[in-house]
Amino acid sequence: MKHELLTVDEVVGCWAIMPTPAKPNASDPRADDTVDLEETARVVDALIASGVDGILSMGTLGEGATTTWAEQEAFMRTLADAGRGRIPIFSGATSLNTRESIRMTRAAREIGLTGVMLGLPMWVQPDLPTAVQFFS
Repeated sequence: MKHELLTVDEVVGCWAIMPTPAKPNASDPRADDTVDLEETARVVDALIASGVDGILSMGTLGEGATTTWAEQEAFMRTLADAGRGRIPIFSGATSLNTRESIRMTRAAREIGLTGVMLGLPMWVQPDLPTAVQFFS
């Protein structure tokens, strides 16, 4: 699969920041399947039908830190399947360690998402050189 880089000039229009739909059991610490994938697909279709130009997901609204890897991967697959390449879709790949961010980034590419968003880990306010080193 050939992967093209999205340029800054192509990031135009209205992009939606999509929260991860949760199942009713999501607040139960014993639950292991908390992401509503049916609702995820419905929301992606509704956002595209409404005319958004791109979707950002699994950012720092909490989903990346409060869902398991299995839930994140299933969510990313649902985003890609529902979007069917109609618009760019990005998923968050921020984690508390570089290896996990790399795994999430590789998975997003393999799954067929357009790209990822990398935020700084939020346990301390790093300076710019520290942030660059973290993702290097």
